[in-house]
Amino acid sequence: MTVNAAILTALVLAGPPTVESAPLTDADVKIDHCVIALIDDLQVPAREAGVLVEIGIKEGHVVKRGDVLGKIDKRDAELQLRAAEIEEVIAGEQAKSEVEVLAAEKAKEVAEEEYNGTVAINARTPGTIAATQVRREELTKDRAGYQHEAAKLQHDANGLTHDLRSTELDAANHNLTKRDVMAPVDGVVVQVLKRPGEWVQPGDPVLRVVRMNRLRVEGFVNTEEYSPHEIIGKKVTVSVSLRRGLEQQFESKVEFASPIVEANGEYRVWVEVENIEQNGHWVLRPGLEAQMTVLLQDDEPTEVQE
Repeated sequence: MTVNAAILTALVLAGPPTVESAPLTDADVKIDHCVIALIDDLQVPAREAGVLVEIGIKEGHVVKRGDVLGKIDKRDAELQLRAAEIEEVIAGEQAKSEVEVLAAEKAKEVAEEEYNGTVAINARTPGTIAATQVRREELTKDRAGYQHEAAKLQHDANGLTHDLRSTELDAANHNLTKRDVMAPVDGVVVQVLKRPGEWVQPGDPVLRVVRMNRLRVEGFVNTEEYSPHEIIGKKVTVSVSLRRGLEQQFESKVEFASPIVEANGEYRVWVEVENIEQNGHWVLRPGLEAQMTVLLQDDEPTEVQE
């Protein structure tokens, strides 16, 4: 056997050479079939009982937090407010007045002078004024002193009464504003549940408002592949397929990674993204499907989940 034949025989017996494949990278975590969901989906309630007299908006209207969306009959509340305003003015005038205190103080001074004069006369000439008269003037002096103290206490009480009436006035004002159905967040009215003329009770939903300028993207991660502490706080790229093959990307970070593992061995994660408005319409809409790419190798520190 020649040398070449021997080498060929050895190679055949050794089998094909082993080729090592490149190691897989864990730089990205791709999460498919994510769902875009609402953060705020609110049924705006009536805060007081009464007849709904006005609904100032329709479905599709964009509203700002604090906008008045509807009104409940407020005539009784307006009368209560007017009465509270009058009582507050009266109490304020009484609290400012010191007439009673000054009058009582002057009466006290006169009574003391009369008593002291009588005592001085009897000291110079004993028996000039009868003892019964002296005791009567002493009683008058003491009574005037007590009345002065009572007048000061009443003046202080008038100040507290004014504070009470001011608080009642604030309550009447608040009671009046509770007849307004107000938007709790910036959003879009998607449903009007009550109509003018209907009677509503406190807590009855009148409208439904959803927040569209910020939405949540939710997906699931296999717990055997990545732990929540590897995911939480990491940068995320959210890709959303739109009409006719268009795609929009959004940058965010993982806000939440659930400690609960579902029956299929996955746990829920979500991010929040700022929506974009184009031509009067929002690009992202709840219910659309998205894909999340979590960047595990970002350099920013990971936030600790409470």
